[in-house]
Amino acid sequence: MTDRLEYDATGLACPLPVLRANRKMRELDPGGLLTVRATDPAAEQDFPAYCRQTGHELKPAPNGHEPAPSAARNTPQPLLRSVPAAFDRHQEDDNLDFDFERNLPKLLSREGPKAAVADVNSDGLPDVYIGGTSAHPGQLYLQTPDGHFTKSHQPAFDQFPDFEDEAVLFFDANGDGHPDLFIGPGGNNNPPYSRQMQNRLFLGDGLGHFSLAPDALPPHPDGVNTAVAVAGDFI
Repeated sequence: MTDRLEYDATGLACPLPVLRANRKMRELDPGGLLTVRATDPAAEQDFPAYCRQTGHELKPAPNGHEPAPSAARNTPQPLLRSVPAAFDRHQEDDNLDFDFERNLPKLLSREGPKAAVADVNSDGLPDVYIGGTSAHPGQLYLQTPDGHFTKSHQPAFDQFPDFEDEAVLFFDANGDGHPDLFIGPGGNNNPPYSRQMQNRLFLGDGLGHFSLAPDALPPHPDGVNTAVAVAGDFI
């Protein structure tokens, strides 16, 4: 809530200036002042009528005719801004899907990495895990208060440099209130029965550190190609 607001209704036709000004009034403290700039001729009748119906007081503009221009209009603020990022460049391995599945319309293994977001170090800021490829393990990036990200080295991830991360998901696997990380394999450059086609679960300690839970998930003798992972409580 605030005691002063400015609203620029320039170019809007009746009844939009009054309707949108009414929304702005809800953001004001009791007794607050809303300054409106409107170019619609009907506004000269609409606003007095609105004030009579609602009990608000209508005051003339500072110069007797036109209100002061809206600060938001004179100093527009961008919706998004670019900040430097420390993310590693994603690198795919030299694998041609067409060598294994000749009827594919495109290289499905070149669609880029999956990512998952959670506050893994309990600082109130979302952090990011970006899945890896063969010879380029996945990386965890911790967000800083100024909106930047720093890479967090995780020895547990380095154990799997030959894995292709296809599905990634943060969820609380052991009920300790801290995000844990599930990673599912994918791709067709490894046989279905291979080690590289096994799911993995890493437990988080809430301080930004992860350790492998080797017995948390059952082994898949035939392997598994996981496209998407979704959390669900079935108990």
